[in-house]
Amino acid sequence: VTAVIHAAGVLDDALLADLTPERLDAVLRSKVDAARNLAAATEGRTLSAFVLYSSVAGVVGNPGQANYAAANTFLDAYATQLRAQGVPATSLAWGLWGAGMGESLTDAERRRLRQGGVLPLTDEQGLAALDAALAEGRPLVVPVSLDLAGLRAAGAAGALPEILAGLAPAGRSGGGVPDRSALAAFQRRLAQLPADERREALADLVARQAAVVLAHTGSDTLDPHRPFLEAGFDSLTSVELRNRLGAATGLRLPTTLLFDHPTPDALVAHLAGQFAPGDGDRPAPEEAAGTLGTLFREASATGRSGDFFGLLVAASEFRPAFRTSRELPAPVPVVRLAGGTDAPGLVCLPSILAISGPHQYVRFAGALRGRRDVAAVAAPGFGRGEPLPATVEAVVSAQAEAILAHTGESPIALVGHSSGGMLAHAVAAELERAGAAVDALVLIDIYSHDVEALAGIQPVLSAGMIEREDGYVPMDDTRLTAMGGYVRLFHGWQPTPIRARTLLVRATEPMFGWSRDGDWRSSWTLPHSTVDTPGNHFSVMEEHAATTARAVDDWLAASAGSPAAPGPSSSAPVSSFSSTPSSPLEPKASSR
Repeated sequence: VTAVIHAAGVLDDALLADLTPERLDAVLRSKVDAARNLAAATEGRTLSAFVLYSSVAGVVGNPGQANYAAANTFLDAYATQLRAQGVPATSLAWGLWGAGMGESLTDAERRRLRQGGVLPLTDEQGLAALDAALAEGRPLVVPVSLDLAGLRAAGAAGALPEILAGLAPAGRSGGGVPDRSALAAFQRRLAQLPADERREALADLVARQAAVVLAHTGSDTLDPHRPFLEAGFDSLTSVELRNRLGAATGLRLPTTLLFDHPTPDALVAHLAGQFAPGDGDRPAPEEAAGTLGTLFREASATGRSGDFFGLLVAASEFRPAFRTSRELPAPVPVVRLAGGTDAPGLVCLPSILAISGPHQYVRFAGALRGRRDVAAVAAPGFGRGEPLPATVEAVVSAQAEAILAHTGESPIALVGHSSGGMLAHAVAAELERAGAAVDALVLIDIYSHDVEALAGIQPVLSAGMIEREDGYVPMDDTRLTAMGGYVRLFHGWQPTPIRARTLLVRATEPMFGWSRDGDWRSSWTLPHSTVDTPGNHFSVMEEHAATTARAVDDWLAASAGSPAAPGPSSSAPVSSFSSTPSSPLEPKASSR
């Protein structure tokens, strides 16, 4: 052995507050452990090169990649340490390649890199950069393709890392990095403008910053009345827009800003109101969430999440309830997430977790944009001022009515992830009774809802919620008691046979912290086909959402016109399907 090239890398992207020991370990192991093992294995040898593949994410940062940035920053420092010990080490902090790990990035991640002025390297450019970097003999080289126009645009938006500021100096057009005095002047101007002019200035600010976050071209416009979810905002991009608006206005804004104000027009009105006299005396937005969230975190930390679920179930009985949709303050909302021409269109039903909602399908829908219509229907009771359903029939009927009003007579496929699969199946049965055209039912990593299984999975369930509570929606008293109410309603629920063809999508990785004996995989006792897709229970709809969506799309196309399977199926790899009868998987895990 005369040279070492360490080119390993693993991505497990998430917001900083969503990182877990498992997510850190998955990413750091391939970088930190592997590099140290290679150094130990070649200690004392005469090497011509010891090359570490790092990433520009550790040099300039990249939203949602804190664990990946940390892992690569270690490699950069480790190369310097090895050189001091006589090892010819070089850490290459690569920019984006068009191939390799770059292929696994989502469109949103690619957009964020382009917005920061980082362009993908071709294979030829990358190999030439490798040769040039090794010839330099430095411990750290950053081979990256930079677009100066993109850097200037990022600087004008206040989103350019300090380390790149010298590459995009401010020009006559005002591009480049805005200084603190310019921001302060803008904020003073906002405060001093008449109300109408202030609202106009804020509307322009929201439109421009939203366009940057979504990588819109000049021809794209943001409809002020169109929900942010329909425009393509997910948890990560929602927080990014909030950060940009907070930096520009100097206001303290909650992470749930776009949930609380779901359209640009509503957001502008809220921001304008923050400049009104007396607003400085208002409590911070986060303080209005209530006390149950704090108690829930404490119960989870002390291993008493099961007891707390019981409290939420009991508390939910004191919430106002409705028995028919006529008793709701407004129709159940259906949010359109993507458009396309292929039939059937998809209607997605969120799970009953406190942090769930139509937003959990944004990444899934993004992978099908231009191919199929994708919409998501909310579960009543999770919004402020909404009553809970008094019975399962009440929520199923209300959601079925909303879906029919949205889709008309067009054939649809219902999609449910986790416990949303229960709602999807129940709504499919209700729509079939009404004579609606239900073409298919897709259940994504659904688990059974027996009491024993629920008790066994509650620690994992609680941990997963707490990790994601700083995302799009607040985990407040309303949403926590709504979760308790739905758990109470669906206690002991069992599905009835339906005519629609059914697909079970199973995650191929167990949830972290899984401790029960037996098969941990998702199961379904009624006739279905099965497809396995990468990821765990949560990540199949997060970083692996695009792969999950493509598997569903392939199955819908391949099985069009096929009758429902005669019995529970055996598993099949992604893009191949089976309807061979087999025994239901046991033991069952809990509903999510």
